[in-house]
Amino acid sequence: MLSSYIDDVILAEGQVFYLEGGQDYFIRYTFSIYKGLKLTTDPKDLAAGKGRAKVYMNGLAMDGSTVQAANFMLGRQSINDEDADEVVEVESVIFEDIDFDCPLAKNFLESETSSGTGKFLGTIYNLSPIII
Repeated sequence: MLSSYIDDVILAEGQVFYLEGGQDYFIRYTFSIYKGLKLTTDPKDLAAGKGRAKVYMNGLAMDGSTVQAANFMLGRQSINDEDADEVVEVESVIFEDIDFDCPLAKNFLESETSSGTGKFLGTIYNLSPIII
């Protein structure tokens, strides 16, 4: 849903996506966010006592000793004939009343055999000039 919105050049920035309160959602792969949006639990569900939506940033499986984790990458590489120095302007990216989790992720120094999962909720793509 989110990646389709971000890739659609017709849909305007700043769309609001309501998640159902008390439900679980799953993001399998890291993907880029270069379009403003708001992701929130439906206020009607919060008022009805259903609780907040939960978004799993993968973290439910291992590949050997590596946790399969996902995150949001803010920004993107230049596309096709775009100037590599062109600034990508992104409207506000808002997460509201949502619980994020990556159950198998390890904090640094939490495990004697691992230096940590090394994933965050979001990072900025380091080759993209970006204004947020």
